[in-house]
Amino acid sequence: MIKVILSLLFVTCCISMNAQSTIDRATIKSSPDQVAEFCMEDIKLLSENFNQITDKQAKALYNLFEIKYTALSKDLTEKELTDLTNSIKERTKIVLGDDLYIEVSQNQDLFYRITGLAYLAQE
Repeated sequence: MIKVILSLLFVTCCISMNAQSTIDRATIKSSPDQVAEFCMEDIKLLSENFNQITDKQAKALYNLFEIKYTALSKDLTEKELTDLTNSIKERTKIVLGDDLYIEVSQNQDLFYRITGLAYLAQE
């Protein structure tokens, strides 16, 4: 019984640790030289949660996330931020394909982080 409880506790901790916390926008703005690290963190989160991400997709997503974080490191109007997130969503769908995109979008925390939607609420 204790093993079952400990197993459930471990799984719960893993899930909560994987509940992707979004990088604070102030951190992005103050650390534009860390864009590559932010991109790699997003790729890592995607790969950990969706093992069907191919190397080709990871490279394309890295380039996409680089655009996202570079833009987020600047002051954007609400419209520019909305346009950015819409563009990132569309490009992510192209890179992942419809089925995987739908699967990723069902993980709301991760989806909001990788597409930049999380930053709309922060503005």
